[in-house]
Amino acid sequence: MNILKLNPTKIFLLVTLICTIFFSGCSLFQKRYEKTEKKEFTVNTIGKKKVVFNNTNGDIKVTKSSVDSVLIIKAEATFHVTKKEMKEEKERIKIDIDTLGDVIKITSNYVKEKRVFNFQISFDEHTNYELIVPEGIEVSVDNINGKFDITDINNNVNVSSTNGNIKLSQTTGKISIDVTNGKVKGDLDSTKGLDISTTNGNVNLNLNNTFSGKFRLETINGKISKRDFDFKDVDNDKKLFKGTLGNSDVEIKIKTTNGKITLTKK
Repeated sequence: MNILKLNPTKIFLLVTLICTIFFSGCSLFQKRYEKTEKKEFTVNTIGKKKVVFNNTNGDIKVTKSSVDSVLIIKAEATFHVTKKEMKEEKERIKIDIDTLGDVIKITSNYVKEKRVFNFQISFDEHTNYELIVPEGIEVSVDNINGKFDITDINNNVNVSSTNGNIKLSQTTGKISIDVTNGKVKGDLDSTKGLDISTTNGNVNLNLNNTFSGKFRLETINGKISKRDFDFKDVDNDKKLFKGTLGNSDVEIKIKTTNGKITLTKK
């Protein structure tokens, strides 16, 4: 239908109809309030080797469980709802948990944007998660928008992030990180291996004076800074550094495209 071919009366009726839909009865344009909801899930990990978690928007924390063979998933979400929806008892936090096989697959069901006449209206809903993981199981997390906090855990952890900073604190397992836009900051005493790659973001690691491993540090558009460390077997270039601390053969690989790599001693 070409609106230019309508007569003035039909144009007026069409505009009136659209205005009535949009501004009278449509809840999309009512005043909205923030509503925070929380939910907790538990999963038995006996016979499981790996946890795979996929999320879209929200911060993610991974930490150690004090309960053997039990994975705890805590979710907290903020929704923007109307006054009427504030009073509704509605289950808004939803995740899919697949426990078939030896891999636990968890997917966050992101709250979809509302559509009106093919226009998208987003209210910036997001869900923050805490994964409390027992020992002996690998963790793999994929997130698009949100921060990561990985704390006090000796599990092997793989992280993939598009937009968000990543913090490591007392992680002793093998850690693999691939982030597009975000900084990586770590406070570490030891590790079974580090493989960190960033496209746009600095990497800052604060290491214990007994920390050991074989280092490979590489940057394309950035600098490499190593303070007060006594490396041996050094191969040093402006954009590439290789060296060994202590007697460990554990590999420490850090690569950035646009960012600075900084190692400091505690």
